[in-house]
Amino acid sequence: MEEPLPDVSVGYDPSSKHELSARVEFRDMSFLLAKTKHDTYVNSGPVMSEGGSSFCIYLYPNGRGESYSMGLFLILCRKDESRSAQEVFATWSMNVVDAAGKVVWSYSKNEPKHFRLNQGWGPKGVEATSITQYGSESELEAAYSARMKAFKHQRFFVGDALNIHACVKFCIGSPQRLKSVAACTHNGVGELASDIGRLLEDAATADVKLVCKDGALPAHRLVLMARSPVFRAMFQTSMRECASGEISLNDIARTTAQHFLHYMYHGSSPDGLPDAELWALLPVAHRYGVKSLVAECSATLAAKLDAQNAAAVFAEADLLDIDSLKNAALDFMLRDSATFERVQASAAYTALPARLLQDVVARSMGSKKRGRPEQASELADGTPWETLPVVRLKQALAERGLSTAGLKAQLVERLNQAEAGSGILP
Repeated sequence: MEEPLPDVSVGYDPSSKHELSARVEFRDMSFLLAKTKHDTYVNSGPVMSEGGSSFCIYLYPNGRGESYSMGLFLILCRKDESRSAQEVFATWSMNVVDAAGKVVWSYSKNEPKHFRLNQGWGPKGVEATSITQYGSESELEAAYSARMKAFKHQRFFVGDALNIHACVKFCIGSPQRLKSVAACTHNGVGELASDIGRLLEDAATADVKLVCKDGALPAHRLVLMARSPVFRAMFQTSMRECASGEISLNDIARTTAQHFLHYMYHGSSPDGLPDAELWALLPVAHRYGVKSLVAECSATLAAKLDAQNAAAVFAEADLLDIDSLKNAALDFMLRDSATFERVQASAAYTALPARLLQDVVARSMGSKKRGRPEQASELADGTPWETLPVVRLKQALAERGLSTAGLKAQLVERLNQAEAGSGILP
């Protein structure tokens, strides 16, 4: 079923015969409500056309094909009203931009793909929670209460509009023609990116070496300096690496360093990296100040949060001092009481240190908002624990660095045992 979109503004700006771009503003935000059915979409209408084919953007506000799921999906779809047998091969990209024109979310396909008739291409979702499923409709409704706030925090909206920029490069015929057409359009930015990417395989011109714990990789200091403020400082001073041309990465596997260099040269990490490799890549990006790679890894890991791994992600992000991922994990844990209870039952939550447990409880109780010191112990020894509600018992346990898992009777017993051990009880 297609929902009407009463207020869509389309700007059409073809930059060449075979490269089209469009600006689309989705202004009616009512379709972001939880009541919108799954698989319901809004259609921008044709925004680009060439050679008998037209392209439009479908926006699925609440996911596709999943019950009790939430996620904003963007799909670029090709239509061919003439029903011709022409084949289209294309590369494409879509960006969400803020009021200053800065890209705050992006997705692209850089290799030529066969774009079949009435076929749609799109990312899994714009939101970090795009693949999250909820146990009931009430949980879904609770999650939606924070949705608009999160969108505004991420600057997805300009006023009351969601701004999407789409660009398609395509040809009619074969993928070989796409490459020749791209060369004829004199796309300087695209050619520059391609040329820099090819340098990664050009060991003959490399002038530095990354020495990993299981091998070495050649690189170019100018590329590293342009992409990392840490490398820039390293090569502009009298540091040992500047003179020797060898950068010690003896705590990093060669495979991880390869993925890091791939991003430095290509502007994107390899597709389909497993979670373990993302966790290995994230601290490297953080160490060398590559903020865009930190953001990319963090967003991918945040999209995979669940009740079993949320506490571990929270702890690891705290260790790496990556606030965006730490806050994403904390928000996930506390999004509703059912999720929080499942998180508390996980081994990772039980293993959290006292300081992080205090952060969790402080956020859940809203103490930070009221300006209460995080380290203050509100519930002193000798309190009649059995008279307190569960949430206060968990707060007391967190203040003492104890596990908050279990039923009320277990929580009370744990607090009583702690007091007995400290000499408070006879």
